[in-house]
Amino acid sequence: MIRASALLAVLFAAGCSSASSAPDDAGADVVVAMKARDAGQDAKKDSAPLVHHEDAGTVCAPAPPAPPAEAGKEDAEPGATHDAAKDTMDAGKPDADAGPIHCTHDSECTAGDICDTNKGVCIANAESDAGPQLCGSNTDGGGVPGACAVNPDDMCCAGRSGCVANPAKVDAGPLPEAPIPLPPTDPCCPGAAGDTYCQGKLSDDSATCTGNVCTTCLDTCVRGHLAAYQKFLGYQLTDCGCTANGGCYDACHEATTAAPGTPCGMCLAAQTAEDLSSTCTLTAAEDCSNDPSCTAFQACAGACPM
Repeated sequence: MIRASALLAVLFAAGCSSASSAPDDAGADVVVAMKARDAGQDAKKDSAPLVHHEDAGTVCAPAPPAPPAEAGKEDAEPGATHDAAKDTMDAGKPDADAGPIHCTHDSECTAGDICDTNKGVCIANAESDAGPQLCGSNTDGGGVPGACAVNPDDMCCAGRSGCVANPAKVDAGPLPEAPIPLPPTDPCCPGAAGDTYCQGKLSDDSATCTGNVCTTCLDTCVRGHLAAYQKFLGYQLTDCGCTANGGCYDACHEATTAAPGTPCGMCLAAQTAEDLSSTCTLTAAEDCSNDPSCTAFQACAGACPM
């Protein structure tokens, strides 16, 4: 595969040199295959993602966490609070007998309906000769999603099947202050044509259209093992940027962030790009293969096709 082959070799080498050289760990450095999108991100060894405030110390010596906020006073009437919350939730549920349901998002409609944002009301998500033309013939059959005529947050994959949520526009809720970098969300329509479309989109001949998202085996490993993936990123930051004589020590040990585009982030990306030539990245892979909380990502990545 275009993105994975060189780094499978790196992880294999690191896994064989560690004390725990089980076959599942042989894929340790496939992480390097994510270099074009993921390398050099914020992470810290054996901890949650770094939060880089001005007073947060450095990436190698972060400031201690703030003390927990004072607990609120005991609720004198817990029953009343529960009832009020329940009433609020019930008030937000659509009433099918109350006439047209006004909306701004699909989630405000009953199951099977979508929000016609042009009119601000929920409609049936299906097409017929007498019904609304939601998708019509605006799909090209090549895996590329078409536009939903009544809602820009939805997309179309076939004429009369109705609109589906566009994964690139789904609101995932509030993001953590320092989120783990994830693969991009490229929407697609499933099937053989969708796989071909995604292979060109991601420059990977093993990519598929899964769940209306273009994905690779490595992308699936990242999303499926976020905590373990974060551990590897933390080891790389520690071994390359926070250890004396590490490849990025000068750029990182006093830096307050390792974000892409910063000197520390760019140096870490360069170390990742060196593959087998990067001693500190190999060390990070060895550290990961000896850490049970890190090996799940390596095992998954090692099983990806070369």
